[in-house]
Amino acid sequence: MASPVTVWSKSLKPMPLDLDSPGFSATVAPPSPALAAEGGPSHAGIERSLGRLCPPPAASSALGNDHIYLLMEPAMGGDLFSAYRTHELFGSQKHALFYAACIVRALEHLHGLRVIYRDLKMENVVLDVRGYGKLCDLGMAKMVVWPSRAYTICGTLEYLAPEILTGWGYSYPVDWWALGILVCEMVAGETPFEAGSVSEVHRRLMAGMEKIKFETEAPWTDLVRGLCQRIPEYRLPMQGLGIREIERHPWYLEAGFGWRRHALQEVPAPHVPALDGDADLRHFDASEHRPPLVVDPIRDNEWDNNEWAHDFEAPWGPLPQAAAPA
Repeated sequence: MASPVTVWSKSLKPMPLDLDSPGFSATVAPPSPALAAEGGPSHAGIERSLGRLCPPPAASSALGNDHIYLLMEPAMGGDLFSAYRTHELFGSQKHALFYAACIVRALEHLHGLRVIYRDLKMENVVLDVRGYGKLCDLGMAKMVVWPSRAYTICGTLEYLAPEILTGWGYSYPVDWWALGILVCEMVAGETPFEAGSVSEVHRRLMAGMEKIKFETEAPWTDLVRGLCQRIPEYRLPMQGLGIREIERHPWYLEAGFGWRRHALQEVPAPHVPALDGDADLRHFDASEHRPPLVVDPIRDNEWDNNEWAHDFEAPWGPLPQAAAPA
């Protein structure tokens, strides 16, 4: 969205929905001429529609003509880039392995819904209370049924696959290219096509990964090259074994990474955000905008049964299990 977005977290009680029920955060885009001029309402509508396809679903409520509210599961740990910068995690392959696996699962789910994400970057990966990464901001996402293609040039330049810039059309493989760029940034501390000007970034990107020289070749650089193949159909997850091409890659095999345990969230996260409670917003920037005093009920018959948030996790995570009696 062109307009700034404010995040609020509420401590909640069970349904029906009210601002005292458990486990959601609210984002609001305040009124702005740029919001209408640059297609903000359209992007907000996309985020609302596609957000409902993802577990747990996101619901939204538009209040009058002044604000757009999105109610969604909270990710109290803030974004991945801020965590890396604050805790100096760049260069840690242990962290990169874990967060790349989180993104693989998220992209696998979106692609299964025929959705191209189109804006993968560290700032769009957020951490829950356990330290697991989740994708946010579906405003650039698009539903495309193969063999149809998308043609809009959108996203963040250093993460864009070459076919996005050529104008010949693109599909799901662009997200796997972006994952390769993200892995490189987490391990090397910078994206492979980073340069001092937009034109130089564009030139290096179009030259392709073949021209990139890493200080040393390693399993992680081989994964990056496999994800950033120039021909989209040659990228690892587009090969015969699909996602398993990543799961069985030497970078993960040598680390003994447990994909099944990771999917069940049984693998301890290498970084767990520090939090003092469900109202602790230390991982978000302070905002001058105050939350509304009154929020109207969601006006959508499809969601009137109040089941839209049944999978939401409380901001502080699951309640601890009582110890068994001795």
